[in-house]
Amino acid sequence: MYLSCLILGTPGTTKKAVKRRRYLSDIQKNQHNLRTILLYSNANLIKKYDASGFGCQFCTQQFSEPKLLKEHFLREHKLQQLVKGITCKLFNFFVKLDITDLKCTLCDQRQSKLDHFIYHIKAQHDIDVYKRLKSSIVPFKFDTEKLTCVECGKEYLTFKHLMTHMNEHFKNHICPTCGKGFVTSDQFKVHVWRHKSAKMKCKYCDKSFANQDRLTNHQRRVHLGDKKRNKCNFCGKKFADYVHKTDHMVKVHGANEVFAVCDICDKRFKDHRRLNVHIRKDHLLEKKYECEVCAADFFSASDRKRHMVTHTGEKKYQCDICKKSYGTKNTLREHMRGHLNDRRYKCELCGKGFVHNCTLRSHMKLIHFKDNVHAKPDFALCHICDKRFKDEGLLNVHVKKAHLLEKKYECSVCGTDFFSTLDLRRHKVTHAGVRFECDICKKSYVRKYTLVEHMRKHLDDLQ
Repeated sequence: MYLSCLILGTPGTTKKAVKRRRYLSDIQKNQHNLRTILLYSNANLIKKYDASGFGCQFCTQQFSEPKLLKEHFLREHKLQQLVKGITCKLFNFFVKLDITDLKCTLCDQRQSKLDHFIYHIKAQHDIDVYKRLKSSIVPFKFDTEKLTCVECGKEYLTFKHLMTHMNEHFKNHICPTCGKGFVTSDQFKVHVWRHKSAKMKCKYCDKSFANQDRLTNHQRRVHLGDKKRNKCNFCGKKFADYVHKTDHMVKVHGANEVFAVCDICDKRFKDHRRLNVHIRKDHLLEKKYECEVCAADFFSASDRKRHMVTHTGEKKYQCDICKKSYGTKNTLREHMRGHLNDRRYKCELCGKGFVHNCTLRSHMKLIHFKDNVHAKPDFALCHICDKRFKDEGLLNVHVKKAHLLEKKYECSVCGTDFFSTLDLRRHKVTHAGVRFECDICKKSYVRKYTLVEHMRKHLDDLQ
């Protein structure tokens, strides 16, 4: 008890002591609570967690596993750092507390949450703690394969994303403009500053930005050539892309390779951004961009732009070697591989190289798949009608539409049901009474793309 009084200070019950405690700031109360938690539990602080490991809050040592950091903290820093290490400056940042296998050191009773532990030491051991305050002590656990939020159970690929998410649970400071919450006042002030409406113009071009931070990033990246913003945690080398940085750390420094795994189809991606695009595109079937000619929907503006070539027939990308023309830059790039004999697609079974991936797939099907009944086919087979599809996503759409006859979207005019919003939108044109007329023969059509197909016949006749 003498040791705890020395470290924490005697709470005191006199009127003077109670009055003094009443006027303590939230940071001072957080200081007291953190010292109490560290003194009476096996919890430990974390300075950082990245590809290089878990960093100690009180020294420069790093550890490959959280349990090694915990052992180090309890052995080297448990007592001597509680007074001098828990300063007000510590609460300017995330105070990251590892509560894996949390237990009370007074009675060895385990606690699943930090709030439960605080209630326990107050109720069972009569230890003074502050409850009604904006807590800056953010708990984390490292007892699962994925990084998991201790409050709601959400999983994250990186510790950085998990820390950003924790702002949703510890809304100590709330932005009056957008309602976002933040753990620390520094995070809150930076965020509010970004809402400033004053436009700052770039001196190199005509673009304007909402604040100095975004303007500076734009100038460095676009005009000053500082595109390498992703820094290696080991050697400090910079990379233009996050994926290139992680590849470098895995190959050069032996860091563990981290993947973002899709919970629906188990596909693996090198970062969360690519995983999110995959989920929105392949599983949620998100299509915000509509073709003005045929009403087809597309996931991105670039997908729609590539599609428009099928209507315009424009081929503005010409090969400098054979003078063939193509509608898109990607098609021309694939064509150029043939001239350069770039056989980047290798067969894993026989080592033969191919210019295009589709040629490799045909090779596997014709040469290897027919001789190997155990090989996995490169198509998805419908077991009802034996139709083949490129992937499982297209097969699922086919089964729902053709066999389950799933029709969720009803026409408000005639009551007919349709499988997708695209089918419904195409149907509604028949009720609109709008027809597209040919300027040459005066024939009219319900759909614009039908008129475009018709006009091509006139062009063929003129040639």
